[in-house]
Amino acid sequence: MNCGSDALLLQANGVDPTVLAVRAVYQFGAGAGPGVANADDSENIAQLTGLSPASLAANGLSSSSTVGDWRATVIAKLGSATANQSVLAQ
Repeated sequence: MNCGSDALLLQANGVDPTVLAVRAVYQFGAGAGPGVANADDSENIAQLTGLSPASLAANGLSSSSTVGDWRATVIAKLGSATANQSVLAQ
């Protein structure tokens, strides 16, 4: 995981590079990560990422999981303050 380059990738895609957004790039890759980071909570994560059911299950998700479901699991681990913190100096 390279937080700096992932954060710059997000910024270049118009996404605020928070810890949660960088985690999306880390977990789902540079192709799908920015889309997940910028998606509405109601969007289906399988459709955004193209992950197989087995890959989704390995990430604690299912084919019916939403971006909001994924965000909730990450926020539960990191805490809201950390998850929403920017990784680039302002």
